[in-house]
Amino acid sequence: MKKVLLVEDDSVTRTLLKRMIEGFEYDVTEALNGKIAWETLCSGESFDLVVTDIMMPDMDGRELLHLMRVDDRFYEIPVVIVSGELDKNMLSRIAEEYPEYTRFQEKPVNKAALYNAISSLEDPLS
Repeated sequence: MKKVLLVEDDSVTRTLLKRMIEGFEYDVTEALNGKIAWETLCSGESFDLVVTDIMMPDMDGRELLHLMRVDDRFYEIPVVIVSGELDKNMLSRIAEEYPEYTRFQEKPVNKAALYNAISSLEDPLS
């Protein structure tokens, strides 16, 4: 079973996303913010995908993504960014830098759209 690190500070949203992702037959590990997610990644546990919010306390999703993309251990882990605050300029810069490894999903999350975002990253997950 593929493993997903879910990074979301809002408990209701995190629970809903976890249920959706588990419904796609993934094993989900939760992190409340980017700092905890980064510590989890660095602990040695391997993940096939990261699903992260952008706006979070302690370390936001942009910082987490940057740390992942400058570290060879995590560079190729696909990331789905889920956020209600989608800054089109920021997303465009991220998409240009990491197009094959990054997708975006606007909140509120639609199960089919999230599935499509994850599925579009399936080749790197194989």
